Amino acid sequence: MSITKVLEKLKTCIDSRVKLTFRDGEIVIGDLDVVLEDEDLIVFDLVTSNRPDKYERSDKRPHISATISDVTECERVSAGVQ
Repeated sequence: MSITKVLEKLKTCIDSRVKLTFRDGEIVIGDLDVVLEDEDLIVFDLVTSNRPDKYERSDKRPHISATISDVTECERVSAGVQ
């Protein structure tokens, strides 16, 4: 997916649960909160990752920021944040 298509998809998925695939192979499911196009940044609450060892264990879900240009795929997995 091109960066333009990824960005368009991210914008339509704010306040939704999404599956994101990153350039480094990490695949996460998270609740997308913010898309900051000018800063090439997204912010989401992490639900699951295929690399959970990257994140500190906590009772709360981690609030993560990531670079939009590192996202290669974006897919909505539910209509709203649960």
